[in-house]
Amino acid sequence: MDDNTRAEENENGVEGINTKVAKPISVETILHMQDGTGEDSYARNSTFQATGMASVTDLLLQEASSLLHLPAQGWLSVADLGCAAGPNTISLANRVVAHLQEKSFDHGDALEFQLFFSDNPSNDFNTLFRSLPPLMTFSNLHANNINGHHIESSPGDECAKRWYFAAGVPGSFYTRLFPRNSLHLVVSFFALHWISKIPEIAQARSSNESNEGSRSLYFPMPEVIEDFTKQAHTDLCSFLNHRAEEIVSGGILFLVFLGRQTSSSLERQPASVTQGSKCYTTSCTSQDSRVAGHTAFLYHLLHLSFDDLVSEGLIDVRTKESFNLPYCDRDTNDIKKAVSESGLFTIRILEQQTCSFWSKEDKEEMEKSHEEVGRRCCKLIKSIVGSLVEAHIGSHLSQLFWDRFEKKAAENADYALNSYYYVANIVCLRRN
Repeated sequence: MDDNTRAEENENGVEGINTKVAKPISVETILHMQDGTGEDSYARNSTFQATGMASVTDLLLQEASSLLHLPAQGWLSVADLGCAAGPNTISLANRVVAHLQEKSFDHGDALEFQLFFSDNPSNDFNTLFRSLPPLMTFSNLHANNINGHHIESSPGDECAKRWYFAAGVPGSFYTRLFPRNSLHLVVSFFALHWISKIPEIAQARSSNESNEGSRSLYFPMPEVIEDFTKQAHTDLCSFLNHRAEEIVSGGILFLVFLGRQTSSSLERQPASVTQGSKCYTTSCTSQDSRVAGHTAFLYHLLHLSFDDLVSEGLIDVRTKESFNLPYCDRDTNDIKKAVSESGLFTIRILEQQTCSFWSKEDKEEMEKSHEEVGRRCCKLIKSIVGSLVEAHIGSHLSQLFWDRFEKKAAENADYALNSYYYVANIVCLRRN
């Protein structure tokens, strides 16, 4: 087959070598969690996020209770940044409003609530808003407020009716999204590890022909790590400055996002990853990676899956090496530095916890076969980064890519099962 024929077949969705190096992505327009409610959707594959949210909900509600001591306005405004779509964000909204409404009754107040759901414009807002419970009518709200009725706020209660007004706000949380002094509580769960863009210098380095074959996606060159670290710091400072304009004095900013352990002497944790007859050993410390711990294992499988496409002649090395994730783990020192430079917030909570990727039920199912491990690992990562892979290599090659990914995960099932945790940063800030 000559080069012209191969190129023509590739354009028509037929297997052929892809030599196109993608332009730098626009994170705001491309990045989104897998949409819909199907088997591969984020809504169906966000169990670990739900578990992480549940583990800190009591902390959130405790801190949010302080909002009732702010000057009375008759209403509270709440924003969920990086809301995605699915049951997690709806459940969180219901819990927060139920708790604050009940506490306000105890204080003899009857508050109204405005909930803003915000994410990139490419987010599946249609699925999100179809999932919302119907709004309680004004007459019922007024009657219940007068009679002092309490909303049930037990975990898992989805509330037959919605006790808050809802609106969508598309846009990056690294920009201004709301008017000044308009928000009382801002939350963001499992979103702030995404950065606003691939650093231009890092993009140029990864696409440089002289670097072909020398680069690992998730254990990159030290200078690339530095580029991402600088971008992550710039972004976090921008995030805090924009939120400081939007949040009222005394308001709360509550964040949970992936991170790396805060330690300059973190032990190296090897991850043996099998590819055919070869065994690749990777490791991660706070100095030598922007992806921490065993999160790196799952993301490293992306690298091996791209390797397969290269070895099969479906893409070239430059296509593989020009793929970057707009992602960077921060530790608590990174967070302290950004908060200090902002000077606009007081730290209420700053801690880390280790959480499971898999629920007890998930793990029991995965222990039945390596193939089940591969399937679940694939669905988890595809639901998160599928949009980025497809934007880079197209829908046809993307499907072939995920087939390889599932196989790699199955080949390393024992490691995936025995190292199924991630590090989460838990941050609560009060606006000065």
